[in-house]
Amino acid sequence: MDRSFNAIVRGDVETPTTTHQDDISECYDLRDGIHQRVFLRGGFAIIVLKKLDIGIDYQYGLGYRALFGSDIVRTKMRSVALTTKWNF
Repeated sequence: MDRSFNAIVRGDVETPTTTHQDDISECYDLRDGIHQRVFLRGGFAIIVLKKLDIGIDYQYGLGYRALFGSDIVRTKMRSVALTTKWNF
């Protein structure tokens, strides 16, 4: 039986920044649309005393977001996960 615990740090590169309250509500107005993303993943782990598995995983994604009535926007995502697993 495996027990896994993950800590994930994620950052969206294309987060809108503005100082006007009206602009913020327009940026996050949810509408119908489609989006797709392709991921590349990599990572490594070390095993300590044949029981504790400590690792790090990296994920990078590229894609697009197309909301109906708006332009198509490219998206990027990067995340790093620190992982621990106890092997019984």
